[in-house]
Amino acid sequence: MKSKQTFNVLAVLCLLITFNSVKAQNDYLYNPSNSTIQNLVSHSDTNRVIWWKCDSLHKGELFSTYKSSTGLGVDDDMVIHKSWVDPYDCMLHYLYQQYYKDTEVEGAEIRQHIVVSGTDSIVTITTGGVVESLDLSVVPTISEGLALDSALEYTQSDTFAWQDSTLEAGLDSFPLANGDTTYYPKGELVLALTGDLTLVPENYKLCWRFTIVSTKPNYKIDVVYVNAATGSVEKWRNGSDAATFNHIFYGAKSDLDTKSHNGNFYTITDGSPSGGSGTRNIRTTEKDNLSTWWIVNMAKSSSDSWVNWK
Repeated sequence: MKSKQTFNVLAVLCLLITFNSVKAQNDYLYNPSNSTIQNLVSHSDTNRVIWWKCDSLHKGELFSTYKSSTGLGVDDDMVIHKSWVDPYDCMLHYLYQQYYKDTEVEGAEIRQHIVVSGTDSIVTITTGGVVESLDLSVVPTISEGLALDSALEYTQSDTFAWQDSTLEAGLDSFPLANGDTTYYPKGELVLALTGDLTLVPENYKLCWRFTIVSTKPNYKIDVVYVNAATGSVEKWRNGSDAATFNHIFYGAKSDLDTKSHNGNFYTITDGSPSGGSGTRNIRTTEKDNLSTWWIVNMAKSSSDSWVNWK
């Protein structure tokens, strides 16, 4: 059991390092000259990973007791964005999001991996990065309404979901993931990460962020960032939870669905017919013999809602 737990911890850590696409500069938290932190760690490296000494750091202490040693300033806060328990090694995982003057700092996240011992929660590993020395205004010059006009024009759509009474009525029974009962876009002020994605102040711009659901000429979800000072579109991304993509084994896929495993959890499936089941499980690792794949290798979630698969 111990070897399995060790493997799972290392596997999770490798995934976090591999898929972390943003880069950070300064990284005072990981700096060898940061004696306050270095006295608590057994190892830290340039990949922004800290292995803490046993029982040296407990849940909540890094951003309270040791906040001044993390690179964060007086206007910065780290807020728990998500938490979950690993079903295989029972470790707790916390995802913290940086906020500057109560405004989300896009891409600035810290993950902590915690072992529970009795009533104590001991931090074992920390990964991720924050933006240091932010000094930006978070007061918009452009109103939310004007920004929305720019965002809607950018989508080049003819009809939107909130203009469809049937779609709107359906949200009364099944609200969106954030609790909204309308598709009408609500602007969020964020510090948007631009440029080369390095976590430095000069790459951040205050923007209105809108999630816009279109129905004609095509169904799509656009996430549009409008510069809150100029009113121009700063950047865009696809907001769909599922879209056509190329998979190394399955090829081009767009017909994805979810499959319940006795209501305990859900996995991603390929909607095309295969064998007698009508679906194929989308697994995250490849083995020599497909028949030997285990459920542990599947991408899975405790929820059937695509919005929560993040």
